[in-house]
Amino acid sequence: MFPESFSEGLSRVRAGLGDRNKYGFINKFGELVIPCIYDLAESFSEGLAMVKVNSYYGYIDKSGSIAIPLIYEWACSFLGGTAMTKKEGNFIRINKKGEHLFPSNSFDWIDSFQKAWQ
Repeated sequence: MFPESFSEGLSRVRAGLGDRNKYGFINKFGELVIPCIYDLAESFSEGLAMVKVNSYYGYIDKSGSIAIPLIYEWACSFLGGTAMTKKEGNFIRINKKGEHLFPSNSFDWIDSFQKAWQ
């Protein structure tokens, strides 16, 4: 396993080789607390981590439970209580309950969201 930096008490780890990499999370004691079952995972942000299985993205909580179903074509980490996702070709801002707040194909809005992460 290859650990990374810690965020909110957990570190994303990668296990496997080449295209067989899977991601999970360890605690500060090096214990695997969320199994390496995800094709992609981002660090925890605001209590949730974006994960991907096959072609779908969603979010897990720190116990490893699915907090927001893996139904999105694309997703990013939470910032300021919202995250940007893409479903059926539309960009959608969601809250931490998974509620859709702002469907938008406006690239100006997307650009401003991305700048907040820089």
